Amino acid sequence: MGPLAGQSAVVTGATGGIGRAVAWSLAADGAFVVATFHRDACAAQRLRAEAEASGLRVLVMPADAGDPASARPPVAAAEGGGKLSILVHAAGAPFYGLVQDTGADAFHELWRTHVGGAFELVRAGAPGMIRRRYGRIAFIGSLWGSRGAAGESAYAAAKGGLHALARSLAQELGPSGITVNVAAPGLINSGPPPPGGEATLEAFRAETPVGRAGSPEEVARLVRFLVDPGSGFITGQIIGIDGGHP
Repeated sequence: MGPLAGQSAVVTGATGGIGRAVAWSLAADGAFVVATFHRDACAAQRLRAEAEASGLRVLVMPADAGDPASARPPVAAAEGGGKLSILVHAAGAPFYGLVQDTGADAFHELWRTHVGGAFELVRAGAPGMIRRRYGRIAFIGSLWGSRGAAGESAYAAAKGGLHALARSLAQELGPSGITVNVAAPGLINSGPPPPGGEATLEAFRAETPVGRAGSPEEVARLVRFLVDPGSGFITGQIIGIDGGHP
């Protein structure tokens, strides 16, 4: 039992650092969580085994976030496990490259995963929420989606599109009791290092007022707050979790 008991959630990208932390947080508070992954079957197996050992209700299943057909099976599984009330789109990956070195395929793949994946997840899950007149939706955005970044224009554009999607959906779905928000991290201790490795990370930490990177668990705590039943007056917000990065 827990504050989310009786509720179901879908978390995409649940084998990544942030996605895994979010899935774990929701399950620990009593939700039945359908956690999706795309490529990392080993990490998916670890999540499955650790959740089972901890007595958490987590169903791990493969899904390509950008494929419209892949959004419906996780939503159906979540509906079968309880009242689907939480959608979290954490699927995605960083991308580094100058604009002249970024091919069209890479650009479109970023858009398909980050923005298309969120759109398809909501398209599949929103009808049930609308019928029940309740829902909580959170996307994992990025500091760069709001301020842009040299060498990450394609990634920043995708995250910026995700932010705009969230603001629009908040207006569209708000009358049905559904909130839509974005947690927009800065430097987080997860995922592959950027070009330049430790030197780049150290420079970024030096620019951050708190002087360090964040953790996936800190992002998960923000998401957990946003999807809480008591957070119904917070919607359409892009909330930075970036250590005060200017």
